[in-house]
Amino acid sequence: MIFAAYFKRIGMNVYVIHHRNMPKTVFEVQVCDSDLSGNYSFEIAAPENIEKTDFILVTTKATEVLSALKGIKDVLKKGSDVVILSNGMGFHEKAQETYGSTRIFAATTTEAAHISQPGIINHSATGRTVIGEISSKKSPDWLPIWLNAIPNSSWTQDIRTALWEKLAINCVINPLTASHECRNGELIENPILKELAKDLCLEIEMVIDAAKIPHAKEPLFDIVSQVIFDTATNFSSMFQDVKAERTTEIESITGYLVETAARFNVDVPMNNKLLKQLQDTRFSPN
Repeated sequence: MIFAAYFKRIGMNVYVIHHRNMPKTVFEVQVCDSDLSGNYSFEIAAPENIEKTDFILVTTKATEVLSALKGIKDVLKKGSDVVILSNGMGFHEKAQETYGSTRIFAATTTEAAHISQPGIINHSATGRTVIGEISSKKSPDWLPIWLNAIPNSSWTQDIRTALWEKLAINCVINPLTASHECRNGELIENPILKELAKDLCLEIEMVIDAAKIPHAKEPLFDIVSQVIFDTATNFSSMFQDVKAERTTEIESITGYLVETAARFNVDVPMNNKLLKQLQDTRFSPN
């Protein structure tokens, strides 16, 4: 909804395709705590009513990306562009294989928001957004609209590197906070958790090096530490999913890393342990 509000603010027609069958025709939200603050309303549209769009932005959980695309398959047959803004990796390629006539774009962002109560969204942090195409390096005609609407956004010809950077960070913060039932900040404040985070970063760096993924020169732990510092009071999405007994995104995050490690014969025991712990949705934090 934050991205929808950004697009609405510059005068774009924005429609919402909701993951539930909504009895109403207008979706209304109030955004607080940023220069985006205000009341916004969006027309709720059924997939069959969306005939022509610049692009469709998918912002579901990683576990629901492919089912969400299946729900709009008739629209995709017409060649609509799709931007997937979800945690994790692996589903972009599957989407491209399934919907060959559709251009699949990926985006990653450090924008942050949470729902404080129904209809009210706290925009807790503005950030940086990177977008690129999965199967080629050609930018779309609607890119200037996107860059105008979304602050601190940029186009990259190598979106996979940006996705890997986000994946690496998520592979540390999400499973550790979920398995130890803590806020992000405790991963640095607690000496034991800090050492676990350091060791996990070393495992992840071995996979990144083996897969020859370009990455920043500074150690991954330094990058992760900065993110932890910036989000110290937050509960990670994976921790919240575990507490609510919802399916987590572990398969698309740590699972993707473990699969990559196996392809390059890299031993990742810590990641394997966290993956097994969190694959069971009945998992209860220690």
